[in-house]
Amino acid sequence: MDELGIAFLKNYQVWHHRRLLVTATQKPAPELLFAANVLERDSKNYHTWAYRQWVLAHFNQPSLWQGELDFVDNMLTEDIRNNSAWHHRFFVVWLNGVRADEEDREEVLRRELAYVTAELLMHVCDLIH
Repeated sequence: MDELGIAFLKNYQVWHHRRLLVTATQKPAPELLFAANVLERDSKNYHTWAYRQWVLAHFNQPSLWQGELDFVDNMLTEDIRNNSAWHHRFFVVWLNGVRADEEDREEVLRRELAYVTAELLMHVCDLIH
């Protein structure tokens, strides 16, 4: 499936078949690495991002979520205009509460607004220089 996944990145049947296999094997951790490798080739591939989110949400293991915010931050550093990465950040922060210790939604909102503002300002400064 790895070879087919690389050869047919935009074929939803390949991704669906991977879901069936990883559900049967119950070994989701390697799938995040595979998805990361695919995103190196095509950082905006909808199927890959959707699959990555499925792995995280379906198995919902703390070890899978560890480092996910860093992963998406690196993707945004590579391309601030990557809407898929921004969507994934929203997914990570709001929908699955990676930062479980932060129950104050107002604080999380302030942190996220500060993050977006800082990233956009850096991008604008890079464009000016």
